Amino acid sequence: MADTQAEPAVPAVQASVLRSLNVLAQRLERVLLALGSGANADAELRWIAGGIVLAVRQSPDVALASIYLNQIAGPYSVRHCVEASIVCALIAPAMDKDEAETVLIVAAALTMNAGMMRLVETFQLKDCALSDEERGAILRHPAESAELLRRAGIDDEKWIACVLAHHERDDGSGYPEGRSGSEIPEAARLVCMADRY
Repeated sequence: MADTQAEPAVPAVQASVLRSLNVLAQRLERVLLALGSGANADAELRWIAGGIVLAVRQSPDVALASIYLNQIAGPYSVRHCVEASIVCALIAPAMDKDEAETVLIVAAALTMNAGMMRLVETFQLKDCALSDEERGAILRHPAESAELLRRAGIDDEKWIACVLAHHERDDGSGYPEGRSGSEIPEAARLVCMADRY
């Protein structure tokens, strides 16, 4: 992980928004692939989340267009999380979230699928229905993502709770715990909406 942190940053004010988002996506991919290897990923993931918030603030239209025009580089599992984090960075301030909470929500969106990152590409290539085992992996991924984050040194319980609950539904039909209504953190509701968007 040290090599990732030593890499020069591409400040949003000096680079195009699209370039900044793509550099951040590349760093995210490296961090997510190294999760659970014993390195503390908290600072790096927050740095990436902060960079996304800055890029979105610099030009919300370009950030949103990067989603519509499929301009985020990298594998789907990373692109999808970056795109969801852009939506969160756009909406969180409108919900009166301060800078720290916005970064936390964006970090949760970036890591929501950490537990199934390698599986997503396999699922994308399938030309048949998922097996029961594969469906089970999907249902377990919020809990596995939360556990992976804990092993990577993330101890922010709001972040973990958001990742864990990002597939819960108001009517209790979501997963992994079948939470409903006010049992679902507001931040998780935002990440859920951005995930579907």
